[in-house]
Amino acid sequence: MKPTTKQIIDGISWVLDNRVAPEATEAWAASSLRSVRGLLQHLSVRVEHEGPLLTEDNADLRALLSEAAARLADGGEAWRTLAPDVRAALAREWRDPAAYPTIASLDEENEALSSLVERLIHALHADGLDDPHRQETHAAVRAYLARQSERERPLYAPAFTGPPY
Repeated sequence: MKPTTKQIIDGISWVLDNRVAPEATEAWAASSLRSVRGLLQHLSVRVEHEGPLLTEDNADLRALLSEAAARLADGGEAWRTLAPDVRAALAREWRDPAAYPTIASLDEENEALSSLVERLIHALHADGLDDPHRQETHAAVRAYLARQSERERPLYAPAFTGPPY
């Protein structure tokens, strides 16, 4: 389908940069325009990469939670409270396997799995990091968070690295 969503966003950016920006002489208007430009840059990248990023992140989250479930099978009380929710999320079919994975379905899965990782962090600390299996799981969570940050970096740099106003 032409123009693509990215082409439309980039076209809007071009118009703002070449037609509107030269006329935006008031400081507040120029500042607002720079903010809009950053958001459009972000959307231009995001529209093409969000699906693959969510797919990769969901696989990473699933692996992390699966490893935690195996490693912490005999974990502490906080883990025992969390474990059924982790197993249910890992067993759930988030979409029809034959259907195209929409961004909404990928995002729904990502939000649910990410929430479980947040709860896992709390459970690890509640049960204590004195156990080697919890220490390994804690290290795995930290490694995941580093990978996630790197994976998402292209969405935010350079769009949000310039002057904010």
